[in-house]
Amino acid sequence: MNKTEFVREVAQKTGLTVKDATAAVNAVLEVIGDTMAKHEKVEFTGFGTFSTTYREAREARNPRSGETMTVAAAHAVKFKPGKTLKDKANS
Repeated sequence: MNKTEFVREVAQKTGLTVKDATAAVNAVLEVIGDTMAKHEKVEFTGFGTFSTTYREAREARNPRSGETMTVAAAHAVKFKPGKTLKDKANS
């Protein structure tokens, strides 16, 4: 499912117009992104938790050339699914 299909489903389930559903979905995604940019958690009980983790700079090896290179330090995004989501996925 891509974003357009997702917006159509949200519009259908909520009775919103596609335009309003698009605005709502975009707002939710923007809030999640802004919160993650501040390195804070976003928790939806039953659905899951979005968070960030800091990864230190490290040495890595290019598997094709065997050359050693430095991977810069960065924040990585994590998602931990909640019990309700896991149960739906496994049903």
